[in-house]
Amino acid sequence: MDLVSLKQEMDRKDSKSKKVEKEDNFVEKIKQQESIFEKNDEQKEKEKLKPKFTPRVVVFDVEYELQGTKKSCKLTSKVMDAASRQKYDRLLATLSAGLTFEQLPLETQNRYASLARIMAQSIDAPDWLLEACAEDLDFAYGLTMRLVEHEVRFFRNDSTNGENTEGRPRFSIDTTAFKD
Repeated sequence: MDLVSLKQEMDRKDSKSKKVEKEDNFVEKIKQQESIFEKNDEQKEKEKLKPKFTPRVVVFDVEYELQGTKKSCKLTSKVMDAASRQKYDRLLATLSAGLTFEQLPLETQNRYASLARIMAQSIDAPDWLLEACAEDLDFAYGLTMRLVEHEVRFFRNDSTNGENTEGRPRFSIDTTAFKD
């Protein structure tokens, strides 16, 4: 299974959206830098009381050793947006090689889901990392757990300002039409 070329092919298809995204990120960084100089003490106090959230993009230090060979990298994880989730689904379909995903053995489904997440959620993963994930399931599952943890933390409030946010729903969907 050649995950490197598969990821490169999927990345080529997504290259147009990445260019627009990088330009948006550049503009946002400039705005953030400008706003740093404009904050006064009162604004800084308000910032401290604001809930803290995990950023959409984080960097992990990854180390891997196999038979005396040690490799390491900084892996950038970006919580999947709609386009990345579509890429994830396409990767699952490609890895399934035309077979119905649900008819694959459960172990194979788990492996493919793990590999697809690594390829869809990581940005510019080195070739050796993808190859190691294809061969070493423990490594692939461990990395996938970290990526899923990043996603879970991104979507929940990690506030430390004394409020008990545990158990409070992240969203509410209600209508008066269903009330009795």
